[in-house]
Amino acid sequence: MAPTAPVNLKPFVPEWVPPPVTKEKHNFAQLKYINLLVLDSEDLVLVKIIIRDDGFLFFKNHGVFLDQFALTQYLYNNISKKNEECFLFYPDIGLWSGYKYFY
Repeated sequence: MAPTAPVNLKPFVPEWVPPPVTKEKHNFAQLKYINLLVLDSEDLVLVKIIIRDDGFLFFKNHGVFLDQFALTQYLYNNISKKNEECFLFYPDIGLWSGYKYFY
């Protein structure tokens, strides 16, 4: 259930603190990254190679602030049952509309 809204009718959204970098010593995949600052450049060869060859990637310089992560986390953790049911994941029929339970 969502926290109670204060007088200004906006709910309290807790600060999102990024998790610490793992200290595990596994042989993790070395993911390539796409610097979004270069997507406006003429040379998109590296971007195409990363997407084509690896399929997994992460982004740098995406411009998303921590408060936006906090809002996203708040919305995910406080979705109503009605909305949750509208967006459920049905792997047996390949339907996914945006909400997936934690396993």
